[in-house]
Amino acid sequence: MAKVATPNVAAQGLSASDLYQLRWAGDARLSPDGSEVVYVVTAIDRESNAYTSQLWLARVAAGEPEQFTASAKQDKTPRWSPNGTRIAFTSNRNGKSQLYVIDRRGGEARNLTDLEGGVSAPAWSPMSPWPIRSARAWATRSRRRRGGSTSRWPGAAPIWRWRGRS
Repeated sequence: MAKVATPNVAAQGLSASDLYQLRWAGDARLSPDGSEVVYVVTAIDRESNAYTSQLWLARVAAGEPEQFTASAKQDKTPRWSPNGTRIAFTSNRNGKSQLYVIDRRGGEARNLTDLEGGVSAPAWSPMSPWPIRSARAWATRSRRRRGGSTSRWPGAAPIWRWRGRS
């Protein structure tokens, strides 16, 4: 997994600036053939005072983990394609969280959505000719709450199909 910087808490106590040194891993997903794992490494960026996260890959048998995406924002929710050649994920690199897909061999991630409310929860269809079966789209409904703010609720139809080339 990712190497984690550990501040010397016992000697001096934990300070707020120590938080910028911490890295944590999560949302690990095993490839369909079981040879690799993709996971998310999250940190706090000191300059922007915001969370950042990137996708990392590691071979299960042996080998050093490698950083797979390098966004200064949040790349999250990685999901392997059924044949293990691509990884779908969500990222807010262009504002709201949108759906991306990247080839396992690397290269640039392709943005698949541009929805005003963003998306979450990508899933691949195991039998469909479409690469992505669904991703939950978020919509802001005009329902007003006390104080005049609007609420963000899941859209009525969470299924979205991408009809592009695989």
